[in-house]
Amino acid sequence: MTKRNERNDNRRRDEETMSVEEAGRRGGEVTSDTHDREFYEDIGRRGGETTSDRHGREFYEDIGEQGGRARAEQRDRDSNDRDERDPSDDDDRRNRDVDGRDRRASREGDNRNGNQGRRTKND
Repeated sequence: MTKRNERNDNRRRDEETMSVEEAGRRGGEVTSDTHDREFYEDIGRRGGETTSDRHGREFYEDIGEQGGRARAEQRDRDSNDRDERDPSDDDDRRNRDVDGRDRRASREGDNRNGNQGRRTKND
């Protein structure tokens, strides 16, 4: 058996045992390696145009309405969660910067040095 036939046989065996999920993942990786951003933009645009042609305005109104309802429900849940939390947690969170450091300490340090913190042009 030639090496080429042997490779094909091995590949077939791999493909026979490969799940659909794995085949899709591998295919996606190959496509990603061989195509650029423009390719994905183009297929996305064409897909959007096709969806628009097939479904029309009502489809977009319906999914927009569904999304709006879901978002409102999420806001309500978040609001209820906030109402049930300890208010001191919010104060603590507001007084921490992105890195988790206490903002009050840095403002107090600025005041000790005679610096009043950040100023705007109108100050």
